[in-house]
Amino acid sequence: MKDKREMDVNPVRPVTASRNTEETTVPAAASVRAAIEAWQNETAPGEERTMVAARLLGCLENEECLIHIRAPVTTLPALFPPSLTVLALDGCSALRDISHLPVGLKRLSVVGCTSLEAISTPLPEGISGIFICHCPALTRIEGELPPQLHRMVYVNGCTALNEAQREFLSFPVDKHGRSSLSTAELLADIRHFSANRHEYESEAERNFSQCGFICGDLHGLNLSKVNMSHSDFRRANLTEVTLTHAAVKESDFTSATLTDAVLDFSNLDQSNFAGATLTGVSLYETSIDGVNFTDANLERAQMGGASFDESYPVVTGARFKNAVLCPGMSLKGAVLGTADNSPPPNTGLIRLADAWLPVPEEWDREALELFLDKANRPELFLLNTIDSMGDQYAGEKVRTAERLVRTLQFSGVDVSCVGLYLMETLGKPDYHTSPLIQEWLVPLSDAFYSSNIDVVNSPGYRFGSTGLTYLMAEYFVRHPEKMQSHNGAFIKTMLQGMYDQEVSFPDLSLICQEIYTDCYLTTDAVALYTRQDDFGKMDGSGEPDWESKDAFNWVLLSSPEENSVMMVSDNSLSKMLEPDFYTHWRSFFLYRDGELQEASGYQLDHLFNDVFPVFSKAYQSFCSAHEFGRILDILLPEGEVKEQFRTAALSGASDVKMVDDNSQLKLGEIFEPYLDDWLLQEGHIQQITDCYELQEVSGSEKAETFFCLGAAFCRYSSSAVFGTEWESPQILRGYASGLLEEAHRQHPALFAAADFTPEERMGDIRGRLRGGDGGHFTCTAVLSDILVEHAEKNFPQRLATLYPMAWR
Repeated sequence: MKDKREMDVNPVRPVTASRNTEETTVPAAASVRAAIEAWQNETAPGEERTMVAARLLGCLENEECLIHIRAPVTTLPALFPPSLTVLALDGCSALRDISHLPVGLKRLSVVGCTSLEAISTPLPEGISGIFICHCPALTRIEGELPPQLHRMVYVNGCTALNEAQREFLSFPVDKHGRSSLSTAELLADIRHFSANRHEYESEAERNFSQCGFICGDLHGLNLSKVNMSHSDFRRANLTEVTLTHAAVKESDFTSATLTDAVLDFSNLDQSNFAGATLTGVSLYETSIDGVNFTDANLERAQMGGASFDESYPVVTGARFKNAVLCPGMSLKGAVLGTADNSPPPNTGLIRLADAWLPVPEEWDREALELFLDKANRPELFLLNTIDSMGDQYAGEKVRTAERLVRTLQFSGVDVSCVGLYLMETLGKPDYHTSPLIQEWLVPLSDAFYSSNIDVVNSPGYRFGSTGLTYLMAEYFVRHPEKMQSHNGAFIKTMLQGMYDQEVSFPDLSLICQEIYTDCYLTTDAVALYTRQDDFGKMDGSGEPDWESKDAFNWVLLSSPEENSVMMVSDNSLSKMLEPDFYTHWRSFFLYRDGELQEASGYQLDHLFNDVFPVFSKAYQSFCSAHEFGRILDILLPEGEVKEQFRTAALSGASDVKMVDDNSQLKLGEIFEPYLDDWLLQEGHIQQITDCYELQEVSGSEKAETFFCLGAAFCRYSSSAVFGTEWESPQILRGYASGLLEEAHRQHPALFAAADFTPEERMGDIRGRLRGGDGGHFTCTAVLSDILVEHAEKNFPQRLATLYPMAWR
C-alpha cells in the first residue's frame, strides 16, 4: 500500500467547474506544503506567520476541515489544505486582501479585519455561508455571488462594500435573528451595536435571542432594551453591563460574571445564574420568577425592587452578604453569615443575618396589605422570607422577626387586618423562645379569636397551620369558659394539636394533652363522665389513655338546651370529622341528662346536625355520598374501579384519568350491559327503581332521581374527575345520557326552563353528550354545572341526597 504522503503528491485532480473560473482544481499536498512554507518565509517585519503556518500544515497532515486564524498577518498563502471547509479570520487587522481561498470552502467568517479592502478571488462554487462583521474598509467581493448565500449570510458593519453586493448580502435579521453566528461574530456585532445606539432602532436590530456568548467579553456594553432571551452566557464577562428594560428570559448565565451590572426593569424569568458572580448587581423592578441563583454570589446585590409571580427564585448555596433582599423571596438553602458593621445602603431596612430586608419606613394599612397580607400578596409576604431561613439560622430567624415586630410596635399601626397571617407564622414553635413576640401576640390573638370563634366552631372548619392551632390552644387556657360554650372549636383544636400531621409537633401535642386533661376534664360539666367505666384507662381514675387511639378519651358537650354528652375514641372521632365509606356512625356512648342512651333512642340526623353540629357538614357529605353510592353497588364489582368511583365521590376530584384505551375498554365492559344504544336497558331501569325504592312514587319523583344520577355521571366523565380537558370516557357520557333520557321519559316537564321547552332542553343535553355535527359545546364539566343549577332551583332536597356534597 502506498504511503499517504506519496498519494498526496499525485497530480492535481479536476473538480466541477464553477461559475467564476473555467475549472477549479484540487491542489496536491506537496504543492500546498510548498505554498505554505513559501508564505511563511515571506514574513514582513513585525509579522508572525510561524504559528499560523504550523497550524495550516497540521490541517494538511490530518485532513482537518476548520482553521481559525487570529494573528495579524498581512496576506494569506496561495494554496490551502484541500480538506478545509471552514475558514475563520478573527481580528486580522493588518490583512488588506483575501486573494486565495480553500477550493472546498463551505463557510467563510471574517470578523474585525479592519484593513481588509477586498476579497479579490471569487468565492468557491460550493460555499453555503458567509459571515463578515465590522470590516469597514471592505469595498468588493470578486465575481458573481452564489445564490445559495441568501440562506446563510450575515454582513454587518461593512459600510464601504459595493452597494449591489451589500444589498445582495443584506442579512435578514428580522427573519433569522443572529442565532447562527459564531461567538466571535456575535461579540464583534454586539460591540458595534453597543457603540452605535440610536433612537430609531428596530426590534430586529435589538434581537440577540438564542445566541451563544460563551466566555465572551461584554464588559461595560450598553444593551438596554435588547432581546437576549434563550441565549447562552456561560462563563461570560458582563461586568458593569447595562441591561435595562431587556428581555433575558430562560437564558444561561452559569458561572458568568455580572459584577455591578445594571439589570433594572428587565425580565429574567426562568434564567439560570448558577455559580454566577452578581456582586453589586442592580435588579430594581426586575422580574426574577423562577430564576436559579444556586451557588451564586449576590454580595451587595440590590434586589429590593425585584419581583416574582409564580415561582420563588432558587437560592440554594447562594450568598447575600450586605445584599438588599427581595421582599417575600424564599431563603431556603441560602448561605447566610454574621452581619458586619456596614451601614444600611438606604433607609427602610432591617438586618437579616448578613443581608438586609426591606420594610416600609412608615407602616399604615396600605403597607400592611402590601407586605403582610399573605392571601392577596403572597409574593411580597415579609414573614415568608424570615421564616424560610434554614434551621441552622434559628436564632437569627427569631431576631429578625423581633426587629420586624418592633417596627410595627413603634408605628402604633392596627395590625388586625393581617392578624391571621402574623399569628400563622409567629405562632410557630420557632418563635416561642421570644418573650417579645409571644407577649405581642396575646392581645392580637385574643381579639382575633374572640371575633372569629364562631367561625372556628362552625362545622367543617379546620386550622391549616401549626401557629394558629398553638395560639388557639393558648386562647382556651386564657378563656376556659369557651371550652364549653364553643366546645366544637375546642375539641377540634385539641385533636389537631395532638394528631394532625400537618400542624402538630411534639411540644404542641403535649401542650394540648395537658390543656385537655388538666383544664377541661376537671370541669364539673365533664368530670362526671370521666368516672364512667368506659372512659380512658377504664379504671375509674378519670385519666385518659393516650397510648391507645381506641380508648374513649374524648368527651364532647352539646348545647345546654340539649344537655347531651358524647364519649368517643380518638379513631372514631377523627373518622366522623373526616368520613369515608367505611366510617361507623354509632361507635360512641351517648348520655342525655346524665343517662346512657340506647342506640335506638336517637336519630343520627338530629344528633349530628343539631345536637353536635361539629359533625354536621361531614355527616351530610357522608349521607349524600352514601345514598348516591347505592348505584355504585349496582354497577360496579368490588375492586379498584369501584374504589376510584367512591373516592372521587367523597373528595370532589380525581387524579386518576380514564381516557386511555385500556381504561375505556375496562369501563365499556362494565357499563355496556346496562345500555341499549343511548338508552338504559329496561332491566337496569328496574334495578335503579328497586334500589331507590321508587316503585310507589310519582313519575316526577322518579324523574328527579334519574336526573340527579345523570348529573353525577356527567360529572364523572368531566375533566374534574375521570376526563381531561380534551377527552372524556365515552361510556360514562353514554350512561349519563341514558339516565337523563329516562328522567325525560318519566316526566318531560321536569326539564322545563325559562328559555327552553322541555324538548328543547333535552335536545340541547343530547347534543352536548353525544356530540356530532350540531355545533353543541360538549364540555361535560359545564353541562354538569348546568344540570346541578337546574336541580337546585327545582328539587334541591332530592339533589342534596343524591348528588355528592363534595362536588357542590
